[in-house]
Amino acid sequence: MKILVFSLVALFGLPLAFAANDARGMFLVVKGEVTVKRAETSSPAKAGFKVFSGDIITAGKDSRAKIGMKDHNVISVSPDTTFTIVNYVQGANRNVELELKSGKIRNDVQNSYDGEKNKFIIKTPTAVAGVRGTDFITSFDVGTNVTTVTTLKGRVELTNAAGKTVSIGAGMNSS
Repeated sequence: MKILVFSLVALFGLPLAFAANDARGMFLVVKGEVTVKRAETSSPAKAGFKVFSGDIITAGKDSRAKIGMKDHNVISVSPDTTFTIVNYVQGANRNVELELKSGKIRNDVQNSYDGEKNKFIIKTPTAVAGVRGTDFITSFDVGTNVTTVTTLKGRVELTNAAGKTVSIGAGMNSS
């Protein structure tokens, strides 16, 4: 799937599509009911729909989406998921912050983040996951109030609400 996404990026010139505005990414694939709330309006997402910092993305039951970000990171959204792109700053000092309210998102992170000047974090109501360049899945179950991080490639630092941090290597998970 990674080859397909990057082929789409190369074929359609994804970075060039953002030159005229502050868009941070765009939907590459949308299946089912996926909406984007921006300011006070809510719109159905479709392939090519741009995303911005501040957008709240919701995928309904049996719905999913794949978002290609301007910096070639890819966010895959699972069914029954709501998350916010709180901040997505690119360039010399990259600063990415996503807030997962419920459900599950997979992040294929192509860039290196040092956790200091360059940060990529996902916050849930019970934990914060920070990465340094990896492929990982973060989920939050509102029923059990549990955050789970599964690292597919690289390493993720997971800090719980009490401030305890664990390092999760490839092929491992933590809740």
